[in-house]
Amino acid sequence: MAERRNPLDLVFAGIVGALVAVIIMFVFTWATGDDGSTTTRAPTTTAPATTTAATTTTAVTTTTAPQTSTTFAGDTATKVAPGEPFGVSAFLADVRVAQREGFTRVVFDFEGDSVPWWEAGYLPGPFSTTTGELVPVSGTAYLQVLMSASGVDLTGEAFRITYDGPGRIAADTASVVEIVRIEDFEGVSMWVIGVAAEQPFSVGTLQDPPRLYVDIAD
Repeated sequence: MAERRNPLDLVFAGIVGALVAVIIMFVFTWATGDDGSTTTRAPTTTAPATTTAATTTTAVTTTTAPQTSTTFAGDTATKVAPGEPFGVSAFLADVRVAQREGFTRVVFDFEGDSVPWWEAGYLPGPFSTTTGELVPVSGTAYLQVLMSASGVDLTGEAFRITYDGPGRIAADTASVVEIVRIEDFEGVSMWVIGVAAEQPFSVGTLQDPPRLYVDIAD
């Protein structure tokens, strides 16, 4: 005859079974997450290294065209007209000075139809007349111009002034400071061109009217 079980034992066994089931469910829920979903870690990715290409800069070479300048045809040596000294007499009519491109031109105009003998060259100074009177000239170098010419005509019964301009002419050009008449005596005139520095010069003659010019480089 089968043994009859106590109903309380069955109740107790049911309670224990339920508790075990609850405990198992709790452990499973804790292991998989609070909301029952499985937590999956995202794979760790490493960003690929970025290589920046080096920038090469090529310098641009600028070539400056060489500056050209007009060559002045002259030097600092003394220059003398051909022929015999004081062989031709003339009368001075005018003295002019003008700034040109790269040089200053001093012009001596004469009456008649010929240019007198002349000589031009640098001298240290000071300058004086035949009587010993000193004549100052501005500048740091001095270009003397001798001419067999006079500003006074004594060939007639009465003298005649052919040059009535100033004996001291302010130039104020790039190379010439002033032009000074030192003396006009016995058919010979001496003028001095005061310059800022001893520069190359050239001398030439022209006609219609006859004239002597001295070009001094700037």
